[in-house]
This record gives sequence, C-alpha cells and structure tokens, in this order.
Amino acid sequence: MNLSADSAGIAGAFEELPVLLVVLVAVSLFSVSVANYASSWNDSDEYTALQEDCLAFAAMVKNSRTLCEPDHGGIFSFGNLENFTAEKFLDEFNATSLGIGYCVTVQCLDAQTGEITLNRTVQTADLPTDRDRASFNSCVSVDNNGYRGAARLSVTVWRDGP
Repeated sequence: MNLSADSAGIAGAFEELPVLLVVLVAVSLFSVSVANYASSWNDSDEYTALQEDCLAFAAMVKNSRTLCEPDHGGIFSFGNLENFTAEKFLDEFNATSLGIGYCVTVQCLDAQTGEITLNRTVQTADLPTDRDRASFNSCVSVDNNGYRGAARLSVTVWRDGP
C-alpha cells in the first residue's frame, strides 16, 4: 500500500469537526465561568460592605445612650435594660436614616449558672429571607448597682429596599 504525501485523510474536512467541537465547548465553559466570577465579585463587594455596616452599627449600639451607663460608654446598665423600650431605641437608631433594617438582642447572663436572666430584643422588621444579612455577636459588661455581670449582644443587619 503506497500513500502519497499529498493525499487527504479518509474523511477529509470532517476530521476537524470533533476538534472544533472540543474547542467550542472549552471556550463556552471558560466564558460562563468568567461571567459567573464577575457577577459573584460584585455580590462579594456588597456583602463586605454590609458586614462593615454591621460592625459599625454594633459599635454604635455598644455606646448607646439608651443602654449604657451615663459617662461609661461600653458598659450597659442593668436598670436601663430593665426599662428598655423599643421606642427609645428606635428613636436613637432610626432605621430609615441608617438605610438598614436591624435586629438587636441583649441577653444578660447569670455568672454562676449561665442562665439568661434578662432578654431584650428590638427589630425594625421581620428578618428577611430573600436578602443578605450580616450578624455580629459580642460579650458586653453590665453594671447592676456596682456588681459587674456579662451580657450577650447580637446584632443582625440587612439592607432596606426592594
């Protein structure tokens, strides 16, 4: 059998179709992955900004004039927590001007048993299931007539709007 150097393959141009198909699939997958990454990058930036807003809001709550001892920012007053009303807190932290919805919970703990002795929550609306939320949890000091105790502070924020 003698094949000449200039003879074409048996299938001719059809031999290149599988190679072109593989290249087309590879380019398509690459394009889809780049588009997915680009869209998730934008979502990542928005979520990072929401987390930063959550930390900033939690810092404001830790120094709240409604919750803290006078002239002792960062130390919650047990008396203020007992007389805590959502109206006072919402007046101090207006969700509309902040541009976020929030839920703040303060739970005072018994030092020996770890039981919750006082639980106060204020939130601007029901927690959304269709939007990103950021949360911050911390331990704070509570002054109860000279006796220092601990409380758990939980802050959850989300963006208001559509």
